[in-house]
Amino acid sequence: MIGFTLAVDSFLISISLGVIQKKYSTKIALLTGLNFGFYQVLFFLFGILLHFFAQHYIATFDRWIAFSILMFIGIKMILEARKNDKPQCLHSSKISFLTYLMLGVAVSIDAFAVGFTFHTLHIPLMGTSLSVFGFSFVFGFIGLQIGTFFGKKEIPILPYLAGILLCVLGVTALLF
Repeated sequence: MIGFTLAVDSFLISISLGVIQKKYSTKIALLTGLNFGFYQVLFFLFGILLHFFAQHYIATFDRWIAFSILMFIGIKMILEARKNDKPQCLHSSKISFLTYLMLGVAVSIDAFAVGFTFHTLHIPLMGTSLSVFGFSFVFGFIGLQIGTFFGKKEIPILPYLAGILLCVLGVTALLF
């Protein structure tokens, strides 16, 4: 259940990425799934390891990191959509490696927090780690497919909605 819950953000962000890219590529979908799966399980395990060393320090600003990254990328997507509003500019956008890296980190802040509290749950570490990776991979892969399906439709509002969705996720990271 933990893996499923953590993967929901990966799914939503993958849809946003697919809308922006518009052109489906199995390679990109696999890399998107691997990116989110890797960072989710990595941060989950980091949370477990660092629980005893830095609990007090990280708890004070972890939400602000996720909020800042998601808001930055969301606003950037909205501004790029506005810039590309002209019909001749509607084309497939490539998402940079740095953007994927930042989104992988931003999405994984929750996994880090779950890892921090994992010792209280009394459930198997290996099974949970595999679940976190598996769900994040599959949701990232499928989310990109869904996003590119709708992105191909040339619906002008979709890139704006993708950016707004990231901003909303940023605000929820800060509030909850």
